[in-house]
Amino acid sequence: MKVQYAANSYLQQLLVCDIEIFQYNKGFIHSKMMIIDDDLTIAGSSNMDIRSLELNFEDMLFIYDKEVTAQAKQIFQNDLNDSVKLIKEDWMNRPKRQKFKDAFFRLFSPFL
Repeated sequence: MKVQYAANSYLQQLLVCDIEIFQYNKGFIHSKMMIIDDDLTIAGSSNMDIRSLELNFEDMLFIYDKEVTAQAKQIFQNDLNDSVKLIKEDWMNRPKRQKFKDAFFRLFSPFL
């Protein structure tokens, strides 16, 4: 759960830029997925940082296949249905205790 607090500390910057964020209700999803033009699915566990790419040797899979991409879109939609959209105003007004936890664990994010 401490990882989630650290991750939460970055959400305000995204919400201020009017980026839509959906929080998954059934746990934590570590995988990443991109769908491009109904033809390409990119999936894996890599983050776009040195730690993921060079220290943890995480990879991404590129799949050029319309059928697989359609299945990936359905998986994404199912996950979205099990998520709640964060509202900027609600997030900014969350309890100070929660803001403190998020900020505190952000200090340790390079190690989590």
